[in-house]
Amino acid sequence: MGTFKVSKYVRPYREEGHLFLFNTLNGALLFFEDNDTIQDVEDLLSRGTIVESDREWIDALKQYRFLLDESINEVDLAKFNFFQYYQNKQMLSFTIYVTNSCNFRCVYCPQDHEPAMMEKHTMEGIVSAIDNILENGDYEFLNISWFGGEPLLNLDVIRFGMNKVLKICQKRKTKILSGMTTNAYLLTSTVFRELLDLRVTDYQITLDGTQNAHDKNRMLSNGDGTWEVIWNNLLSIKNIPGDFEIALRMNTNMDNMEDVIELLDLVRSHFDSRFKVRIQPIVNMGGETGYSGFCSAVEFQLIQINLYDYMRQKEYPTDILEYYISPFSIMCNCCNPNYYVIREDGAVCKCELKIKSPENLIGNVEDGHLSVSQDLLASFVVPNFSDQCTACDLFPLCYGLHCPIKSKQGASCEVRDIYLLDDYIMVAAKYLLQRAKK
Repeated sequence: MGTFKVSKYVRPYREEGHLFLFNTLNGALLFFEDNDTIQDVEDLLSRGTIVESDREWIDALKQYRFLLDESINEVDLAKFNFFQYYQNKQMLSFTIYVTNSCNFRCVYCPQDHEPAMMEKHTMEGIVSAIDNILENGDYEFLNISWFGGEPLLNLDVIRFGMNKVLKICQKRKTKILSGMTTNAYLLTSTVFRELLDLRVTDYQITLDGTQNAHDKNRMLSNGDGTWEVIWNNLLSIKNIPGDFEIALRMNTNMDNMEDVIELLDLVRSHFDSRFKVRIQPIVNMGGETGYSGFCSAVEFQLIQINLYDYMRQKEYPTDILEYYISPFSIMCNCCNPNYYVIREDGAVCKCELKIKSPENLIGNVEDGHLSVSQDLLASFVVPNFSDQCTACDLFPLCYGLHCPIKSKQGASCEVRDIYLLDDYIMVAAKYLLQRAKK
């Protein structure tokens, strides 16, 4: 009979008469409610090992790798998961800045909004580079996200680019996914229908609470409010049939939490399941803004946790909580070797936030090819396998790649020091338990 050990990545929680077990290696979450079973499981966790048993709950623990054969090296298993995840070349992804210009002057935005627009010849080079990569690769999906500034200020180049990309994907038999981060002030129903026809189906649109709070944060360049136009655009869009998804990003701090709660209720009463909610606290992204309402790292997590728990209690649908506790969930997008950010001038970067930072630049689009320094690319995508990282039970969530740019600058580990994983897990566990009992 074999001997099994409790995984080093197991985190147990007692809440409301249940025992929850979470596995950071694979994101598995189990719960027990029978008192005798709970006592047996807790006894096992305290011992650390068990000889083969035919009890049903033991089989569940083995199935979801809470229990492992004593001979297994779990750090090697975590490393294997990482390489398997990133050797998967099914998707090639781009975030494309079509402009730095913006019609808004949000109080917390660090961008300088210089009047720079991508020109069609630059987009032509990007499209050729994409075609060359798809020709020489084995990608099933191409994902393009349109960004700015405000991307709809350069709709003509987006239209030009998508028409060409759709033809390439048809030629290469590649599935296209496309989205846009927009303030939605210019996203009329007419524009939205055109973008749907171009297969741009996923959107992130920001509302900072109800009208009064939003208009204090997100105003036009002339100082006028923007909430009413955005809201009316959204009401028009909801009447458009089709397969699309709009993530309503609610930027939140301690000042507008009550307004965001009011907006949550308003969204729930006005929109269907194609409209999702994303809580994103207002944090300092760098640059000189003069804004004083930024959240600290702990504050922004507490805001997220409290508001998602409010949504749970009101039984508002959300799938984002499961994302926050999934493997790889607190790694930056830029760590993906198949993901690139392209500026309006054709420069190739990795981070969509530090767009003008010299240490973010890894190459250029040149002569219809993506010319990228492999050395610079490696500095973003190679994980940290130091003893300090591999000893941490959060290792499978970040692999030392929470923010490669901060790591380059010598910053200490934010994940280990301040990530409130236990709180996220408990809200997610309650939500999943609530859903399972329906």
